Amino acid sequence: LHYHVVKVKKYYVLFRCLIFGLKSSPVLWGRAAAQATRLAQLLYDSRDPDCGRIETFVDDPFIAVKAATVGLCRLLLCIPALLWLCLGYRLSFPKRQVGFPLKWIGITIWTVGEGVVVSLSAQKLATICGVVESVVDRRLRLRQTELRRLCGRLSWVGHVVPYFNAFTAGLWRRLSLAEKLQQAWVPAKDLYDDLRWVKAFFAVVTSPSSEGALPVNRDYLRLFPTKPASDVKKDIWVIQVDGSPVGVGGILIRNEIVVRWFADELTNDDLSVFSAARGDCRWQSVWEGLALLLGVRLWRALIPTHSVVICRSDSAVVLSSAMSFRSKSASLNCIMRELALDCALGARWFDFHFEHIKGSQNTSADCLSRLSA
Repeated sequence: LHYHVVKVKKYYVLFRCLIFGLKSSPVLWGRAAAQATRLAQLLYDSRDPDCGRIETFVDDPFIAVKAATVGLCRLLLCIPALLWLCLGYRLSFPKRQVGFPLKWIGITIWTVGEGVVVSLSAQKLATICGVVESVVDRRLRLRQTELRRLCGRLSWVGHVVPYFNAFTAGLWRRLSLAEKLQQAWVPAKDLYDDLRWVKAFFAVVTSPSSEGALPVNRDYLRLFPTKPASDVKKDIWVIQVDGSPVGVGGILIRNEIVVRWFADELTNDDLSVFSAARGDCRWQSVWEGLALLLGVRLWRALIPTHSVVICRSDSAVVLSSAMSFRSKSASLNCIMRELALDCALGARWFDFHFEHIKGSQNTSADCLSRLSA
């Protein structure tokens, strides 16, 4: 884009470039970047998805190609750049990167034997953590512009940690409401519930013993598997759980063979946390959710990263909540946030699927949940 027209009082000013910081800038550049990316993507063979893929974040394109030889790979990488030059886009070739590891939009990407590793800078995480802690511990209110900036930073984390969006969705909703009501300030108390979970995430990943941290610089790592689809379909794991008014239970199934099980009685602490009564079926969905959380927490380390994981239950309410990691029920919402935190803290990515079954088909997990009866 070579021109940007800005109205100042009664006059119009023509700039020979796109100005960042104006309300219309993201829309204009977003459309231009999307058009350039899609045109370049058409140059690759659509019958072979692995031939070439292009992703663009604001003004930073990322191109991944696959070919039989290194020379052919380099040729495929040059094709989109040639198109963009022909269209008049000015490319910053001194900033180009070829091969791994590479840095893109503040994250570092490299490959390992079983997938792609993406890391977040420990320094940037510490900066964001400091902002979150200041809001939770000391601030009474936040400017709308500050909230937008914080949401943007947390969304950057969410690009690498998909489950992290369960904590930021509420912040974005509150920001949208502030814009609609034209509120210059947002009370910090409206943000506490979401930010406490964000703070809990940062408290773990920035500690030396974090599962997703390196021993030296403590960058947050996440592994995305790249196993062929045929291999993934051959290795299917099922976490099947059930809850009852007296306990919880579940089984772990690998390729239709039960390999693990658990059963536990509801303790006084469990009842106290959710203000529940032992034997009262009104908290049935809460115990079903707790069973799912325990199943994922117990067996997460046993399941290979390239596998499909099916979470199976006879509670449609719990499965619906787990799919979005939130619920209208305060108690169940707390459990879903805990589940999202567990998944976010892991240095691996899981292909979760959710499957509802009839109560008559869930006899094994049901019996385990009632062992203490």
